[in-house]
Amino acid sequence: MTPAHSLYQPSLVVANPNAGTFLYISNTGIGKVTFGLRVQDTSRQSSTWGTSVPVVREKDIYTGKLQLLNIPVNANFRAALRVYDFDTTSPNPRLVRLRIYDMCGIGPFDNTVPFPCTPATPLVDTTLSLVPAGPNASFSMPTNPATTMIGDLVSNFPQLAALPPRPGEETGIPRVRIDIDPITPSLRFWAFASVTHNVTQHVTVITPN
Repeated sequence: MTPAHSLYQPSLVVANPNAGTFLYISNTGIGKVTFGLRVQDTSRQSSTWGTSVPVVREKDIYTGKLQLLNIPVNANFRAALRVYDFDTTSPNPRLVRLRIYDMCGIGPFDNTVPFPCTPATPLVDTTLSLVPAGPNASFSMPTNPATTMIGDLVSNFPQLAALPPRPGEETGIPRVRIDIDPITPSLRFWAFASVTHNVTQHVTVITPN
């Protein structure tokens, strides 16, 4: 129990650092507690203070389709995907459907200049299991959510590396959209992507829309 008007930092020593941690706030604390979470490369802290990572409240979770947009897929970046289950009370993994699409066909330029573009056809269509993080997953108030992580989308799905950049695109970097749908009934979940530049190691966080 953490007393009021105090600062609390969760332990940095965890079995699975990608699993996340649940923090339970009593009814009397609703609306009175603030959170901060940041990822930082300490070897470069003289030039950057890191990147903010959302702390997800229960009101922010999804029960239907979740989308992540504008994720780069080329040799300059590593794009990782993490998905979390907010009801980790079963030892059996719960399931989501992952589909990845080309970002083409979404802007006015795409509608006026013809080029190979199949926005309705997924480049990836697979099922992910949200694996319980440990023995606490069987408790009514689990410590960690069940989760899955794909550390590098291009390494796991090589077909993404073949995407060409869109004509007229200023960055010249092909980008994709991720759709995640629940398969397990009544699943409550959340997901985000992190994009790391291979040279600078700067991290960009992409959250649901």
